[in-house]
Amino acid sequence: MGVPATTVGITKRRTSPRRGSLKIRRLRSRDRFFWYSASDSDFCLINSNNSVPEQVNDYTFAPSDFRHELYPTTFPAGRVWPPRKVEDLVCAIGSENTDCVGNTCYNGNICEDLDCTHTLSDWKAATSDWEKYFELRMTEHRGVGVYTKRAFRQGTILGWYTGELKTVSSMEYSTNAYLMEIEIGELGPDTPLEPIPSIFIDGEQRGNWTRFINHSCAADCVFRIMRVGNTRIMAVEAIRDIPRGKELSVDYGQEYYGLTTKKICACGVPECISRKRARLEKAMEKKKAKGKEVKIGNVKRCSRVAPTILV
Repeated sequence: MGVPATTVGITKRRTSPRRGSLKIRRLRSRDRFFWYSASDSDFCLINSNNSVPEQVNDYTFAPSDFRHELYPTTFPAGRVWPPRKVEDLVCAIGSENTDCVGNTCYNGNICEDLDCTHTLSDWKAATSDWEKYFELRMTEHRGVGVYTKRAFRQGTILGWYTGELKTVSSMEYSTNAYLMEIEIGELGPDTPLEPIPSIFIDGEQRGNWTRFINHSCAADCVFRIMRVGNTRIMAVEAIRDIPRGKELSVDYGQEYYGLTTKKICACGVPECISRKRARLEKAMEKKKAKGKEVKIGNVKRCSRVAPTILV
């Protein structure tokens, strides 16, 4: 995801305010826009189309976008459809029912009360102070990344992926690099593996800090389906202890960085998929030169530890 967790399609510009400019005064808002640190200065992020991504720590959606969508096969009979509010669309009625994040963040506390009264509004308030725990910095090779301001233990819930809820059909030909897919409806053990009805959380124009989490083939976080009360979310969970000052990372999956994709991973770890791909291509060239049959079945693939973030 990252942002998704990536900075593809983003350009960075330092604002040069002019006195009396209403637009510049608005861009100075720390709460509404994203700022990152580089060379002892702060910069505002501006998309390649000159739009400014806004900080929105929430789900937003237009009910009219789902007006012609079929009733999801994973929804029990009698649910509200088309959805009129967020809870109608991302209702927690699946296997995540024992995994509620509660009303606090930045810890490993999990609520297992199936009838709990935790609310999305409380969760939004609990995650609104993210800048106490994380900061955005310019990385050497991967654009803007997220760095920790304190240490976190394995199992800590760090936040959630937010944005506009979109239908899959509406994004079919999109080049948007900030789409996070999340399944809807019941996700129990009897749910067919595929196709499972899903939607996209679009963080390109509106989202929170998690959209900047970069990819690594040795990730220290995962995106995990959880719930807040009766609302499904895509939470960010630490899968190992993370020290202060460390850049957060997730694995975008083989559909994004894989042996058969063209994208170049710049994470730099020894097990990086791009290094494996380069070694494989070199071995294939040698075998072809010797007239031998080329097989790739024994190549260890980069494990997919997070839901797919599509572009």
